[in-house]
Amino acid sequence: MLKIHKSWAVISLLGLVFLGRQAQAATDCALVTEIPRAECEALIALYNSTDGANWEGSVGWNVTNTPCSWSKISCEGGHVTELDLASNRLIGSIPAELGNLSHLKILNLSSNFDPNYYVSKYLELTNQASYCESRMQELWALVQYEGYMMNTEEQAEYKTCQAFLHIYGYELYLLEQEEFYQKGLVNNLSGSIPPELGNLSHLTSLRLNNNELCGNIPLSLMTLNNLYSWSVNLDHNHLTASDPTLIAWLDEQAPDWASTQTPCPDSNCLAIYENENLHIPCVKVKDLFDVELSFEVDMQFQPLSEPMTFQLSGAKDRPR
Repeated sequence: MLKIHKSWAVISLLGLVFLGRQAQAATDCALVTEIPRAECEALIALYNSTDGANWEGSVGWNVTNTPCSWSKISCEGGHVTELDLASNRLIGSIPAELGNLSHLKILNLSSNFDPNYYVSKYLELTNQASYCESRMQELWALVQYEGYMMNTEEQAEYKTCQAFLHIYGYELYLLEQEEFYQKGLVNNLSGSIPPELGNLSHLTSLRLNNNELCGNIPLSLMTLNNLYSWSVNLDHNHLTASDPTLIAWLDEQAPDWASTQTPCPDSNCLAIYENENLHIPCVKVKDLFDVELSFEVDMQFQPLSEPMTFQLSGAKDRPR
């Protein structure tokens, strides 16, 4: 009798697993009939490459076999014609497959920020500042009262912390400003603009602003002949262009595009900020509590002669 119960339990468990898998079945583009398979696969590629499971709105995405009913999508005549995922918490890169949406007219992937960024960034900054303040005071006390001579590693650590504390207040200030949201300083679409977007021959509007897209703008965008005037927005990214013809085209489509770009950030940099009195191209922090800090700071080491004070300029009404 015991064996029968065990067998029944196993069968029941397998049944539950099967039902669970059925409930979580992903979209099968081979079974989709509303749009061409290539367009369905392009949508799934976008979903997978931008953390679709954690989007702000993803009703139907990668769940049903009816893509035209998914949120943020419009279809006409059996093709995807509009994709509006602005402010939808996309994290990742734009896949090349998006170029297969051959009838797409409107593409809006702008302003994809992650609200959780602000909490983690604030904790990262304050933890590092606390460590630096404590460590610098410790080193100062050893030098001042015990005649201790810092070795090369300790001097490097001291200078890295000193540079970090110069920018710490400014970083907190940015976190508190509404413009921090508007200027794309924490948006999460990264990587380059795939040249395959130039295949979207029906496109009338292209909005990729307020992200962290980086690198050269592809020449293929100039082949988008159906774009409406002033319908291209690439502002507030880390994009560049060197081809004179492309620059002229961009200036006509989006006159402010160049003035809003900033250098591609180093993925290892905690912050990049040019202080009025101290040029800090990059402060790298390998680990918040690792004394073996790497750094790129162009400044001379100054022997300590008095206790350090840490006045954080710009840090008004810090977040709590």
